[in-house]
Order: sequence, then structure tokens, then C-alpha cells
Amino acid sequence: MTSEALLFPLLRSALFGAPVENKIKQACTPEALEDLYHLADLHDVAHLVGQALDKLGLPDSPGLTRCRNRMLQAMYRYFRQDFEYQEVCRVLVEAEIPYIPLKGTVLRPYYPEPWMRTSCDTDILIHREDLEKAQKLIQDKLHYVERRVSPHDVSLISPSHELLELHFAIIEDFVLPKAREILERIWDYAVPVEGKPYEYALPDDLFYYYHMVHMAKHVANGGISVRFFIDTWMLNHKVPHDRKAREAFLKKGYRFEYALATELLTEIWFGDKAMDATSSYYAAFILRGGNFGNLTNRVALRRTKEGGRIKFLMKRIILPYDLIKYYFPILQKHKWLTPWYQIVRWWNLLTKGDLNHSVSEVRAATQYDNSDHIPADVLLKHLGL
Repeated sequence: MTSEALLFPLLRSALFGAPVENKIKQACTPEALEDLYHLADLHDVAHLVGQALDKLGLPDSPGLTRCRNRMLQAMYRYFRQDFEYQEVCRVLVEAEIPYIPLKGTVLRPYYPEPWMRTSCDTDILIHREDLEKAQKLIQDKLHYVERRVSPHDVSLISPSHELLELHFAIIEDFVLPKAREILERIWDYAVPVEGKPYEYALPDDLFYYYHMVHMAKHVANGGISVRFFIDTWMLNHKVPHDRKAREAFLKKGYRFEYALATELLTEIWFGDKAMDATSSYYAAFILRGGNFGNLTNRVALRRTKEGGRIKFLMKRIILPYDLIKYYFPILQKHKWLTPWYQIVRWWNLLTKGDLNHSVSEVRAATQYDNSDHIPADVLLKHLGL
């Protein structure tokens, strides 16, 4: 039995209390559990597999021990993250800075136990004009250190090595431009949370739309963790919602096809829907990519979407203005400097350690053979990307 065939029954057991069939238990040999651990860990769900296996009374094995250890680590990680999150919220409230929790922080209450929904970092959205003040307060009062600045957030790290992404925009508009019209007005939709001064929440239909946009962004970049499909199941089965209101946002923001494809795969993995041929491409793409996607997936989609190998390579060498302006914000005011900053980018590739990644991407593009991989054209059409 394959690792994939073991993974989803065990996830259903951990999350929904579904009984584990005897044939699944018998297939959990030490060798199979070792392979299963690697797949589950690739998608940051090994802690859930560990909880399901813990109930089966299996003999000790390295794979089983690793999954159990991931379960204990997930519990510890949650309590440490939650403490840091509460401290950040306290600082923002004291400074009267409005904020919106995003992603895992919002989704954890719908899981059987909050530690089951792991997260690499904590995501909080604030107004752009509050960014400098909020960052300084968090650094001064909580001793966070800045790690990087991106076109939509500032990444900070705490003394206990917990990551905080302080968003001033909810998503980069160059990633999925058609979503910008809705997401750039997100504060217009946000509502105050009762009993929590300065905390705001997104209404369900907008949060669901943002969830699908966030997933689509990662899929377009090479893949996303299985845990986001668990989130989708939770949002559709554990959260009271108005389906028509969700669909109105999805259709308005050009994510309806992607949502339908993702919901179908979610119901195949965690419900009772049967796998069809196109969903099997999507499933293979996700399982191969892991938590953050991989280079093979990313090149497969981008090469197909950009019209072949030559166009793909040219865009890697000379970034379009609509993309390079986010790497060098000065270009947003002085477009005429773009040729100079193309040279600056090439210099950075040579001197700042990014060259190996770029070379790997070019090599993957030249060696990629569509017949050997998931048909990217079929997948892009199926996902509406």
C-alpha cells in the first residue's frame, strides 16, 4: 500500500474520529511508516499521523517514533506561538493600532484541538500607515528582530525564534492581479471583534475568498501543503456560512474555478467523492510539491503559462517592469531607472547567494519534458490559473 493510501485514512482518523480499517492497520509496517513519515512531514501533517497511529497499538518503530515526536513538537510549538501572538496583540492594543489576524490563527478554533493546525509563523494585517509605529513597538517592547521586508509584509523574529509576518497588504498584487480589486479594500469589509478592542475580523465570505486566493498563489508557485486542504474542509463543514455569498466573491474575484477544483479534491481526500482523472493530476501535483512547493512544479506551470521554454528563460533573465518594481521600490516612482536595476539585480545574483537558485531554475526549465510530468496545460485549465 502506498504512503498516499495510508496518509488520508489516518488524517481522517485524527481529525474526524473516523475508524481505521484493519487493512490500513496491517499495512502500517515499520518500512511503510518510515515512508509515510517522510510524506507526512513534507506536508507538515506528521503530527496528525502520529496522533492517529498512537491509537492503533502498533509496535515501536523509527517511523512511528518520529510521528509521535512531531505530535509533541506541534503541541509545544502551538503554546509558544500562542503566547507570542497574545503579546504582540497586547502591544498593538496598548498603542491603539487596529489589526486583523490571518490564516492559522483564525482557523485553529475549528480543529478538534488548536495545536493540530500548525503554522510556520503568525500573520497579522495592519494599516500601511501604522507599519513603522507597530514594527518599532514590537521590536522595542518585545525584542523582535527584522528578518526581511517584502512587497506586502515585514518578517520579524522573536527572542524565542517565533516568526511574525506583519502585513501591510494582504497579498502581492503582481502575483494574482485580478484579486487586487477586492483585497486592496479589505479594511472596508472588516468588522470589529466584540470584546477585543482594536481587533477586527473578516466576514466569512471574504475570508473564504482570501483563503482560496492564498492557496492559488502558492499552487501557482509550485505547490502547497495538504493542511490547507484540511482548512478548506473545516471551512466548508465546521463553519456556518452562506454558500451563495462565498460564490459571489469567488466569481467577482476570478477564483471560482480554482475553488471548485480545490473543494472537489478536498472531498475526495476527506469525504466520499471519487477521484477523476483531472483531480488525480492536481492531487499528484500537490503531494509531490510538499509544504512550500518545489522547483519542478513551479517550472512546469510557469513554462506552460508563459508560452514555452524561450519566453520562460527570457523572463528569468530580464524581469518585466511589473515584477522588478517590487524588488526595487524606487522604480515605482522612477521607471526610467529600470535598465540600471536590471544590472543591479544581476550583480545581486552573483554576490548575494541567489545565483545557485537561478541556475537550478534555468536548468530545470531546459531539462523539463512535459511528457514525463503532470500535464501542466490540463492542470492550469482545470484550476482556472
